[in-house]
Parts: sequence; C-alpha cells; structure tokens
Amino acid sequence: MLAKLLRTSAFRLTLLYAGIFCASFVVLFGLIYWSTARFMDRQFDSTVTNEIAEIDSDAANGSLASLQEIVGDLTRHSPGFFYLLQDRDGNVLAGNLPAMIPTEGIIDRARVDVQGQAVPLRGKGVNLKGGTFLFVGLNTKVLHKMHASVARTFVWGFVATIFISLISGAFISFLMLARVEA
Repeated sequence: MLAKLLRTSAFRLTLLYAGIFCASFVVLFGLIYWSTARFMDRQFDSTVTNEIAEIDSDAANGSLASLQEIVGDLTRHSPGFFYLLQDRDGNVLAGNLPAMIPTEGIIDRARVDVQGQAVPLRGKGVNLKGGTFLFVGLNTKVLHKMHASVARTFVWGFVATIFISLISGAFISFLMLARVEA
C-alpha cells in the first residue's frame, strides 16, 4: 500500500508543491535573516557613532588631558563599551583596549584581547584633532547569539515545513487512493 501511495500523481504533485513551499521558505528566511542582521549592525553602529559624537562634543574646546579624562571616566563607568584613545605614535592614552592601527570608519574585529580575554568587537574609529585616534566599540557576543538563535529557528521551521508537507501529501494521496479503490 505504501509503495502504491508513493507512486500516485497526487503524492508527486504534493512533493512538487512541498519543494516550491520549502524553496519559498528558504528565500523568505534569507531575507528576514539579512534584514535583521543589517538592522542590528546599524543599531550597533548608531550607538557607537553617538558615543563618539558625545565624547567629541564634551572635549571640543578642551585639551588632550581633558579628552583623556573623559575617555578614562567612560571606560570605568560604561559597561559594555570599549574605548581606545591613542596618540599618533600608537601609545595608549586612555581606554581599556590595546593599541591598534588607526583606521577610520566601522571596524568589525572577531577577537580583541581585552585584559586577558578574547572579546568580539564592532566599533568605529575616528581621527581627532591633534593627531589622536579614538575607537569606541561594543561587544558583539549578543549579536552573534541573536544570529545563532535566528538560524536555529530557521532549521526547526524548515524541518517542520518538510514534515508537514510530507504528512499532508501522504494523507491526500491516501484519500485519493481510497476513492479510486472504492
């Protein structure tokens, strides 16, 4: 009976529809995943950009010493943020990050050694007046967890889609066979 069921045109048609439905599911998930990832990245970038603008405005008319003090205070009182203020020679003036090559713009680092721990960071670097470089970053562990959670949800949704498609196809085919045999 099962072999007969699998050879029916109703079951084959159901498999075709299931394939189309699964392909649609993959495309839809891809768009949702891409959109969500871009949104989260933009949120991180916006947060870091605002933090840099605030530091820059607070130290606009101040000296290098006041900039060091601002970054030092933020380093102590802003959990989750990572800061680096360095001079043009690469000497760390303030912050909780090791020296880096001054690169302007968004920087996404897989691992940065912060006090003996490897931390994934996404942040922004800017060159300030006087040849100093400021980098402000956020730990992206939460972002990576979100990506993994969305991917797990997709896998379970895809498995459920295949399962429901095959069960409904077998049921429809069984009903058609029962009518034919009756």
